[in-house]
Amino acid sequence: MAWGCFCWIPCPYKKWNEEERPAMLAMLPVLGACLGVLTGLIGTALFALMISQELAAAVMTGAYFLMTGFIHLDGYMDCCDAILPRHPDQERRRQILKDPHTGAFGAIGLVLMLLIFYGSMQTVALNYSMEALITFALITTVSRAMSSASVMLAAPMKSSQYSDMSQSMSRAKAVPVIVVTVLAFAAAGGIVLAFGLKYGSSESLIICLSPALVTAAACLITGAADRRALGGMNGDISGHMIVTGEMFGILAQALIMHLDFSAFV
Repeated sequence: MAWGCFCWIPCPYKKWNEEERPAMLAMLPVLGACLGVLTGLIGTALFALMISQELAAAVMTGAYFLMTGFIHLDGYMDCCDAILPRHPDQERRRQILKDPHTGAFGAIGLVLMLLIFYGSMQTVALNYSMEALITFALITTVSRAMSSASVMLAAPMKSSQYSDMSQSMSRAKAVPVIVVTVLAFAAAGGIVLAFGLKYGSSESLIICLSPALVTAAACLITGAADRRALGGMNGDISGHMIVTGEMFGILAQALIMHLDFSAFV
């Protein structure tokens, strides 16, 4: 269900059960890990072909958002239109959020995000390695974990598609699944990096976990600000959290690649 709903790649097994929506959201971080790894494998292929870093960054950026079906970008742009103009009336902000037309703030927000994402991906492409692949996959995992946990734990808007979702045991069971998924992926990534050829264990953990922590913080701050401005949680805020978190995460990944760890030893 998560694959079919949040990924553009055709799913071979199509099934929908409304009662299992919390379980679907619990699998969203797993889907994020898959999308991150697939993007990394595309980068690996481009690196093997010795494509220029600018072209590789453009292809990786485009491929990643294409694989998501642009569904999160839609929520990101809607939230930019509704929140950035700073309308004093909350009901007016909600009306703008529902408006299917793209406003100036949504377009501006999209351009700025893509500039940061593409520019950061250039640095990742220039220094491409197994560490870069794992780190980016962890970013896409954490962003979806923060988003899906917020959907299940935060109070929804009355107009949200999640407002009628089962509140009790299924949601309570889904949150631990999200936490375990992220911790397991982080542990696996840390172990792989610790035994990598380029860095020692402490440097590898910094490289792997710092962008993920930045992603988590950006997602949580974005979600809290959006819910305060709009009066509840919905799917658009979820997309806004994912895209914003990943933008800051990939920026942190690019910045940390310039650090000289020998200076700290």
